[in-house]
Amino acid sequence: MKTPLLTSSAFTRLTLVMIALGVLFSLRLGWSELFHTSNPPPIEDGVLDMRGVDLNDSPIYYLNGAWEFYPGKLLTSGETESAEARFINVPGDWGDELNGINGSSYGYGTYRLRILVDPLVKPVSLWIKKIQTASRVEMNGESEGNIGKPVLQEDGYRPRTVSYTSTYYNKGATELDIIIHAANYDKPTNGGIVRSIRFGSQGSIDSVRWYSIGFQLVTFIILLLHGLYTYILYQFNRKETDLLLTGLLTLSVGVALLVGHDNILQLWLPINYTWALKIGLVAVLWQNHLILHLFSKFASPPVLSMPLKVHVFAVTLLTGLMLVAPTIWINTFIDLKLFLVFFLVSFAWLTYIMAGLIFKQQTDKDIGFMLLSAAGIISNLGWNVADSTGLVTTTVYYPIDILVAIVGFSSYWFKKYYRNARQNRHRLYGPMRKD
Repeated sequence: MKTPLLTSSAFTRLTLVMIALGVLFSLRLGWSELFHTSNPPPIEDGVLDMRGVDLNDSPIYYLNGAWEFYPGKLLTSGETESAEARFINVPGDWGDELNGINGSSYGYGTYRLRILVDPLVKPVSLWIKKIQTASRVEMNGESEGNIGKPVLQEDGYRPRTVSYTSTYYNKGATELDIIIHAANYDKPTNGGIVRSIRFGSQGSIDSVRWYSIGFQLVTFIILLLHGLYTYILYQFNRKETDLLLTGLLTLSVGVALLVGHDNILQLWLPINYTWALKIGLVAVLWQNHLILHLFSKFASPPVLSMPLKVHVFAVTLLTGLMLVAPTIWINTFIDLKLFLVFFLVSFAWLTYIMAGLIFKQQTDKDIGFMLLSAAGIISNLGWNVADSTGLVTTTVYYPIDILVAIVGFSSYWFKKYYRNARQNRHRLYGPMRKD
């Protein structure tokens, strides 16, 4: 007689997962509203009219729309007046405007946007998330320096893509003439301003940006501590290799976190653009494999070892290639969405394993904690895919999914440790009590 697919225990596990995913989705939407970024009036012919908007009492704004663009030129504010401008949608790849339809994204150019405002009484700031792959920002002729080195020739060019701000204040100013120089000789199909630029008062921008960085740092520290205590537990019992793998997983997640979002790793360590890119991709590859490896052990029956061996071989091969390949190869691999395909395969596989944990007969009484952890991981991976493909835009880093996954893992291992300790006490002292 066949066992029904949805037994009472399977229904309980499915309900737990659906509730967890529903709560996480609701929290994510609430987070987006809490750190809301508004759309300003439309940008027309490279001009944004924000007169009548109190910037000191308003949320931050996206500067999305049609900017002036000067391909193949790095111009100052005064020089743009006599130069012929095109218009380009920001954010987006500049390849078609720079080198013609179906042309590469290699080259350099100047973006310009004029913002009309009420007389300034406090400083205003821009928050630049990602410009491929070197940039310099001026506001009314004032600049805080280069990020990387955008130049006319590839020989003197130096790439760097980090999150940064640019601030301007001149009391009573009623117009902001924003000039952005950008150069790209590393991303063959994705150059220029590829992520939304945010604008607002300095206080608003700094508050939201430091919230984002702060949440990343707190999450990284929690991951590091979690990895440390799992490694210590592993030293007490070397047979529990899952503890070691869990520690390596938290380390890879932490590294991927520092390289993504605001690229804090490049702000901390003297590493260049190429190695930041390679480290981030390798960390994501091994993060996905370790998640699959750990959860496959809890499936009932366990996932066949051959697919996992193939997966670890592919991950190892890709890791080796990425460590020795030139930057252009890696960026081509990313721009052709091949890395995303590999990521989606891991995501689909994890979903399949999770379905097995829900619907198949389980002997593990603590599997609910692993399902909670899996819900956090799937939610986090899903939103990361949506963010990387431009379906959603995350202003402030969202840590709750990862924290839920950590709580699930921690609860599972502590519960296991408690159960094993109780069983050992029973085996040791049970016969003595009978005597």
